[in-house]
Amino acid sequence: MVASKKLSDHQNHLVPIGETGESVVRCALIYGPNAAGKSNLIKAMNYAQQAIRGNYRVRTLETFRFDRRFVRAPAAE
Repeated sequence: MVASKKLSDHQNHLVPIGETGESVVRCALIYGPNAAGKSNLIKAMNYAQQAIRGNYRVRTLETFRFDRRFVRAPAAE
């Protein structure tokens, strides 16, 4: 994660990115309430990393079909 320019207290926690003038943090936390999307963010970051490296596999999805036996059945009894 790219570090904010406002971060000046702990310069030893930053890693410079070449000649760009930008830095990344050595460690970052993701926190928030349950069901806020933290796990999905991690999954998306992992997918992006794999896609950039060329290691991702395209998954084919099977379309969902209702079982004909249950089309007219009540949802709950």
